Amino acid sequence: MRYYFSLPFFAQIVQCPHHKQALTIRGSKGATHPIRTRNMEPGILREHSPSAVNSDTISKHGTELPEVQDSNYPQKPVFFNYHEFSETYYIDLSLPCNQIEHSEAYGLCITHFPNIYAPMGSKVFEDTRIVRIPRRYETTLEYPDFSTCLPGLEPAALINEQEGRTRFVPHGIFDNRELFGYSSVSPLSDFFTETEFEEIITSINENMCKASRIYSWFNLLTLVADMLTLGLWHWLSARYITPDPMQEVEDHIAKLNELPAFKKRNIKILSPRRSGYLSVCA
Repeated sequence: MRYYFSLPFFAQIVQCPHHKQALTIRGSKGATHPIRTRNMEPGILREHSPSAVNSDTISKHGTELPEVQDSNYPQKPVFFNYHEFSETYYIDLSLPCNQIEHSEAYGLCITHFPNIYAPMGSKVFEDTRIVRIPRRYETTLEYPDFSTCLPGLEPAALINEQEGRTRFVPHGIFDNRELFGYSSVSPLSDFFTETEFEEIITSINENMCKASRIYSWFNLLTLVADMLTLGLWHWLSARYITPDPMQEVEDHIAKLNELPAFKKRNIKILSPRRSGYLSVCA
């Protein structure tokens, strides 16, 4: 099984080391969210509400710092991956023949999804999955800016205290015999370090920023020339004079996909245009 990690335009294909195990077994867009932590004592799901924890008390990748006790302290939204959701009716790996209801404390966190960019029933559809990296609207609205947090490291990520934030540990089977864990950590953590992932997404964000500048010389020239040529300039310039700045984003992603590190890991980044720049898919 391969995974695509999906940002609004960023996709990755990775070989899932647990897929064979799964095959042999028969059997929410807001930016505020509680800081959720799980320990594995039966029936316990601990939550820290935003009223007690805010983005100033959390490190860059979600490590919880001492809480602010002052009730008058201004609170801020806490970011999480709004693509993920929880599922409590699934096949437990310890009881592979039974699909049963579990308590909320043992709910699976669904962090990867079917490859909607491939025809349903095709080999690519069956062999790949998508991990979506969300767009962060609180950083800027002027251009698409995607989360640089490896899934599971977001400030309000669902945490399993025993397993940590950087290791994908499957516990159950759901969605056509796919493996999922208890936390927000996705299979991407088996292929990327925190630093590697941040560098990749940062480079995409920087290219998006350059391509989306409203008052750039390209936009101003295009505006005037399009008015004088009744729209003919845009068609001519894109083919014979100067490329559209957004094409530079596409070229950058194509170069990333050709890097040995991507090919060795069987990873591919999808064009952001295919997802409308709403997330990066891998």
